[in-house]
Amino acid sequence: MNKTAFYIILVLMTGSIVGISVLQVSYIITSIEINKEAFDKNVFGALNRVATQLQSDETDVYYNYVNNGFASKSNTETIPESVDFKTEKGALQIELDSTADDREAALNAKLLKEVQEELENRNSTPIADRINLELLDNYLRDALQNNEVNIPYTYGVYSNSKKKFVIEDGHFLVIDDAPQSSMKMGFDNLFHSKYKVNLYTLSGEVGGAGRLMVFFPEKSQFLFSTVWKQLLSVLFFTLIVLFCFIYTIQVILKQKKISEMKNDFINNMTHEFKTPIATISLASDSISNAKILNNPDKVNRFAKIIKQENKRMNNQVEKVLQIALVEKENFELKISKINIHEIAEMALASTGFIIENRGGETKSNLNAKQFIIEGDQTHIASLINNLLDNANKYSPEDPVIELNTYDKPGGIVIEVIDNGIGMSKEDVKNIFEKFYRVHTGNIHDVKGFGLGLSYVKAIVDAHNGKVSVDSELGKGSKFSVFLPKTHR
Repeated sequence: MNKTAFYIILVLMTGSIVGISVLQVSYIITSIEINKEAFDKNVFGALNRVATQLQSDETDVYYNYVNNGFASKSNTETIPESVDFKTEKGALQIELDSTADDREAALNAKLLKEVQEELENRNSTPIADRINLELLDNYLRDALQNNEVNIPYTYGVYSNSKKKFVIEDGHFLVIDDAPQSSMKMGFDNLFHSKYKVNLYTLSGEVGGAGRLMVFFPEKSQFLFSTVWKQLLSVLFFTLIVLFCFIYTIQVILKQKKISEMKNDFINNMTHEFKTPIATISLASDSISNAKILNNPDKVNRFAKIIKQENKRMNNQVEKVLQIALVEKENFELKISKINIHEIAEMALASTGFIIENRGGETKSNLNAKQFIIEGDQTHIASLINNLLDNANKYSPEDPVIELNTYDKPGGIVIEVIDNGIGMSKEDVKNIFEKFYRVHTGNIHDVKGFGLGLSYVKAIVDAHNGKVSVDSELGKGSKFSVFLPKTHR
């Protein structure tokens, strides 16, 4: 897959995920708004029903008063000879001197007058005295339940004349001369609630005698609870898609990186084998030459060249076989008691000759006192040799390489320090990956396949140890290997 196609697919997939997520969130928000509107409608319906019931109760009382008054007064009162009552046009006296019908009409007028006065007195009565707390509580609870509003609430009755709350949650409040602002303290949520309805609107006052207000402290949780299943489902499946998307991108990038490293490996392997093969071919042709055959010194020289190049190819093949070996599932270490200092000195002696030929020097500080551990001697020796070889390859002329050991609780630490080119942070993160090589501008200026440090990491892991690197560009590197004293 070329880079352009990859980025196009990346943009399309990202856009699709974002688009689907936005649509799902929009759907959930719309669902919440619909549920909110239905909730508001049910609450206002319940409040209007309560207001109607309270008004109806008071009106029914007066109707009963009139009916009962007429009946009781007709049976108990003597119809007077005359009746005085007030009308809108002034005082009026009816003389009842003839028939009982006239006297009954006068009595009815008197009763209506009393009812009128009672109504006027009732309208001027404080709203707290007009409400039966038990009935209000029952009316409100039943109305909300009938409208399927079954969440906790608090309510209050606000007096328009007093400018204060007079009832809260089934209790009368003490009314004093405190300022209006102090009366609202503690009632802010209730006072600013949008769920309110006017009470006793027939009282003649603008807005009625007062207002019934209700506040739902758990309204948000209730509205959210109606869509939480959909929200969790959307979130769950979106996370799955996002995880798969990210994982796929990571796999593609990793495969791309591996492909590049494999191409690098093939190029290096071709170069590494091409040179000794060409040298061996040239030396073989030279030996077969009649002039060379008659010169034993030259024959011996070309034979040594062939042997040396053959050994070089064998070493390269051995490195490839090493990493292939440790990757096998049935890979087993041959554990025995080994002397780390003895292995380190042998490795340093072998690599030290090459380093000295480059004008460099080797140092050793084998300070560990517990240098006998359990491990695979062959692989531990290869591990140390690989670290020294790596330090030598990535060091400039006149390299200085140190091999140190010291004790650490539970095991021993082996350090290889060089004054080479060092590594960037990105190289440090990838240095132990198979086929990875630190680039130095020319792919062939440093020999190798990028398998040495990968092999080191595999062997350290097989011994339940740890390997780390501390490096800075232009200042060299320090590789630290911790190997436990016992193998478990």
